[in-house]
Amino acid sequence: MAKSSSRSQNCQHIPLFVKGNATTLPFADATFDIAVMQAFLTTVVSKDDRSRIIREARRVLKPQGHLYIADFGQTWHSKIYRERYINDLPVTKEEGSIVAYDEDTGEVAYVAHHFTEKEIVFLLIENGFEVEYFKNDEFVTRTGNRVNGFVVVGRKM
Repeated sequence: MAKSSSRSQNCQHIPLFVKGNATTLPFADATFDIAVMQAFLTTVVSKDDRSRIIREARRVLKPQGHLYIADFGQTWHSKIYRERYINDLPVTKEEGSIVAYDEDTGEVAYVAHHFTEKEIVFLLIENGFEVEYFKNDEFVTRTGNRVNGFVVVGRKM
């Protein structure tokens, strides 16, 4: 879809699109100046995988490279999310995670994790980054719900 879109927009340079696994990226060490994770870590249900992904981003970043993260934050003041965090805990086994269901089938579509500020900051610090920028924000989910969010820029140490 990305290739098709870039062609239909008559881009002068067609970007290179590579499909891969975020825990083992198919790139050499110190390849990029910046890495972007937009609403991505929320879909990673394993704490260990989240750490592996951050370390892998660090590996492919050049010295002093930057990692931009925008992701969902826990939203306990919202009755909808508070109930989901509590009710889904027996399934997710992690506070702040929720189960999303397919609207048509009612089956589990995916599990999403919403971070605390401390959690997202320490995820970066413990995996080789210094936090250079941090902003609390409000995001809108794919279903139109408003949720807390964070925009964070880390610099490779």
